[in-house]
Amino acid sequence: MLDVGCGPGTITADLAARVPGGEVTGIRRGLRRAWPQARQEAERRGQRNVRFGTGDVYHLGFEDGTFDVVHAHQVLQHLTDPVAALREMRRVLPTGRAGRRAGRGLRRVLLVPPGSRNWTSGWRCTGHVARAIGGEPDAGRHMLAWARQAGFASVEGLGQRLVLHRTQDRTWWGHVVGAAADRIAVR
Repeated sequence: MLDVGCGPGTITADLAARVPGGEVTGIRRGLRRAWPQARQEAERRGQRNVRFGTGDVYHLGFEDGTFDVVHAHQVLQHLTDPVAALREMRRVLPTGRAGRRAGRGLRRVLLVPPGSRNWTSGWRCTGHVARAIGGEPDAGRHMLAWARQAGFASVEGLGQRLVLHRTQDRTWWGHVVGAAADRIAVR
């Protein structure tokens, strides 16, 4: 299994737990200083079947058909050419599956409680940043079409709903999104 854009490796370690008899490789672009933390997390969880490295989503550096599954969580919306990235993911799969997740697909129907300044500014900020780097913040709306353009023969969509009904959960998430907005100056 290949986890593209694996970040700090927590999801990669979760995936490794699901395939104890297999191997999981997590890659991300740059930031090698994060690897010790990711390896420590995998070791803490007892996941000895996982490794980490740097990689380029447009040129994965693996032979054709190397992996049974390719996973990419919150990656495609940051890319200038998500279809090319999906083609490359497809290349390293024999007849396996690729899993992708991109947020904000239906952000226009996001219901935000009144007075949630952090939510509103955070969502607006992430959209500006994604577009500034050539990405598509509403990637979820394009996922099925991109996968078809990349040559995937069978494409399925899956909806997800996040419900934060407790005040403390909404407050926490609002601060997460708002803190990101506060750290990034958008012009």
